[in-house]
Amino acid sequence: MEEDFFEDLPEEEKIKIENEIKKLKIEMAGGKIITGPNSLNLPPDVESVFLDNILEFESKLKNKKEITIRELLNYPELKEESDMVDFELEVELEEFMSHLNDKNIRLITIYDVEKRKLYQFIKNEFLDKKTIDLGIPGLMCQFIYEEFHPNHEENIKEYCLEFFEDFCNTSDDDFSDYFDKNPELQSKFKLFREAYEHIELEKFDLVSIKVLKRSAKATFDVTLSCKIGGVSESHSFSGKTTFSLSLKNKKHWEIKSIKLPLKGF
Repeated sequence: MEEDFFEDLPEEEKIKIENEIKKLKIEMAGGKIITGPNSLNLPPDVESVFLDNILEFESKLKNKKEITIRELLNYPELKEESDMVDFELEVELEEFMSHLNDKNIRLITIYDVEKRKLYQFIKNEFLDKKTIDLGIPGLMCQFIYEEFHPNHEENIKEYCLEFFEDFCNTSDDDFSDYFDKNPELQSKFKLFREAYEHIELEKFDLVSIKVLKRSAKATFDVTLSCKIGGVSESHSFSGKTTFSLSLKNKKHWEIKSIKLPLKGF
């Protein structure tokens, strides 16, 4: 009787019911389907395909197989870097990257990396990196060079610039997140910030940077242009600003102190 009821339903209603069953299976496997006013209002047949892909992924994840990238690629042995001139190395690197993409693997760099250095990394480290072979067509696996070899100097420069950009954005208090462990410094910057309606970073040039094992010091030539609400006159603060930082983990830095060219800092 119940089967007859199901068979008599319009095709779209059948798919909707099947989709709800698939969602339950996904949730029972530990997954979660996000629903609510902001969820995508997919047609039932499109949602069905989407849910099938999730179920396939969950199934293959349970039976995941670890394999080296070398084994996954089945790529011929890379030539010795020292045996190639620059042009030959660039061709070899380009061919390898193309094969990598064909296998749905992407290796990217956040910052500029010298081609020979990148090639050495691929040959001596990356190919022996273990990954998971799920065997799902079209599933892209991405690796970042800096996850293996962090560029601390560039990270620090970017981090310090982001701090000043957040500090100058007086419409929110994101800058205070930099000082979770230093409430005294947070209070000083907050008082300075509250004295002005508009703060603009006019200059931010690196002077020097020194990175040790778990600490660093970076000095920048900084100019801040600050305006008080309703007053056309602006105050300009210029000079050397020094950040003292500590390594939070292997890749991320946090600010311990900042010395501004201002009294009280």
